[in-house]
Amino acid sequence: MVGLSHGPFKTLNMPGMTMSFPVADQSLLSGLQVDDRVRVGVRESEEGLVIEHIEKLGGQP
Repeated sequence: MVGLSHGPFKTLNMPGMTMSFPVADQSLLSGLQVDDRVRVGVRESEEGLVIEHIEKLGGQP
């Protein structure tokens, strides 16, 4: 699981919030640190949303 504060997921009609997401493969988290800015790709599963892609972004918000 990874905790994210995210903006709206417009395609899922979900407002921005802070929540935890399961990760499809723990190796996706390699090289990431707490407070990194990231862009994620999620898929819907029977258990809810699962992160299947994560990309570290540069710079500050």
